Amino acid sequence: MAPFLIDENWVVRLAYLADIFDILNSLNLSLQGPDTHVLTAHDRIDAFQKKLRLWKARCHDRVFDNFPLLAEFLLMNEVNTDAIANTVFNHLQQMSRYFHEYFGDDDISSYDWIRNPFDCELTDLTGRQQEELAELSSDRTLRLQFNHKPLASFWANCSQEYPLLSAEALNVLLPFATTYLCETAFSAVTAMKTKYRSKLNIEDDLRVCLGGIHPRIDRLCNTKQAQISH
Repeated sequence: MAPFLIDENWVVRLAYLADIFDILNSLNLSLQGPDTHVLTAHDRIDAFQKKLRLWKARCHDRVFDNFPLLAEFLLMNEVNTDAIANTVFNHLQQMSRYFHEYFGDDDISSYDWIRNPFDCELTDLTGRQQEELAELSSDRTLRLQFNHKPLASFWANCSQEYPLLSAEALNVLLPFATTYLCETAFSAVTAMKTKYRSKLNIEDDLRVCLGGIHPRIDRLCNTKQAQISH
């Protein structure tokens, strides 16, 4: 397959594939993390769909600076840009169609009060929920705490004082937006289940690996007696 590497028409497509896979990997990583929820995931998907439209327009003008490897190869070699432009445009068109069919055009503007309850208009919530939102938006103590906590933690802390509003917000934030947490658990089990550690009951160990609370090992060890010689 070595002749392919000296075929400029083949290498130019390879450069584009390297660029687009790097972009997709970055998008995939941005959708992962313990604090990722459906609102942030929607924003990033929506931003990517807008980029696809931008790339198609620039591809039509034979401008490929959004794909660095492809742009560098075209700059250093005399390659017919019409052929690669058609290939890139068709691929971006198919990708745009796929993202639209898979994710749709859901409008999440009705959840803006969850993102920032202190700077939004009253929404189509129930009467009691709107009353709680009016009270919360005037709570300056919570306003100071809002920028220093993850969104889910903030609403969880409001459950005592604003139960209806907190429950509605957590119903949106808590469902898994991606399979990141499940994959993290599988990775933890793979790391623990080695030939040197064949324990079947791993619930406690798995809880330590996946939980956000760091165990106090020194204190736990002080409650145990080391084996002593007889």
